[in-house]
Amino acid sequence: MHKWSKITLLLFVLISGCGDGGQSNENVVRGDSDKALNECREITEESIIYETAARFKLEIPVWVKNFPFTNSFNADCELTDMILSFAWVNNALIPVAAVGERNPHKHPFPQHYEQFVLMMSFRPPEQDVDVERHCESKQPVYEFPEYQVRMCPFSMSGVESPNAKTWPFVPHFELMTDHKFPANFGCSNSVFDGYHVDNVTQVEVPYSCRGYWHWRPGAWAMFDIHKGKVVQKAYSVIEAAEKIMNSWVDD
Repeated sequence: MHKWSKITLLLFVLISGCGDGGQSNENVVRGDSDKALNECREITEESIIYETAARFKLEIPVWVKNFPFTNSFNADCELTDMILSFAWVNNALIPVAAVGERNPHKHPFPQHYEQFVLMMSFRPPEQDVDVERHCESKQPVYEFPEYQVRMCPFSMSGVESPNAKTWPFVPHFELMTDHKFPANFGCSNSVFDGYHVDNVTQVEVPYSCRGYWHWRPGAWAMFDIHKGKVVQKAYSVIEAAEKIMNSWVDD
């Protein structure tokens, strides 16, 4: 396993470990089980409604793509995990429609688009924990206000960069917001070959970059931004995702 993969896996374990609320595997209800399909959600003509473990309701439009087996619930039928897919097209974020469904706000759907995937995790808000991935306590920090993004070392613990000749550290990025837990992401070190601090925002990512986003109290997401100039579009993508997700909340 590459060093970057190990780092990413460690972060996912940290988030997952903080988010299970002490549940054992025996108390996890699979999203495609009879109980989940028949008891853990309410279906209306327009929405599928979930009660989340973060103590708010999430009303997902029925046309939005969400495979039941990617969901999970606790023993009280509260949603704890969910995966949602979006398309980034012409500087706009569009939820991907389920097979056989049409997005009523965008038709026909484009054949080619850059994908954005949210792997949501819900837990009681008092269990929110900062795993200190942000740039506040790290040096050096480089800011790119035109894209509302800053860059800093992934770690201050001596993680060496494979591109040591041009990068003295493993680059990590976070959004320039006042949020207590800024959304942040990193990419495979190979994408930075030939780049340096002055032109890092021009990096073309062939696959995806992975990040972490604290959407609201008790609601976290691991996300993948696919392809293109990820550093440039990250702020706009997360901002758009927040607007969409907020529109699905019923407090």
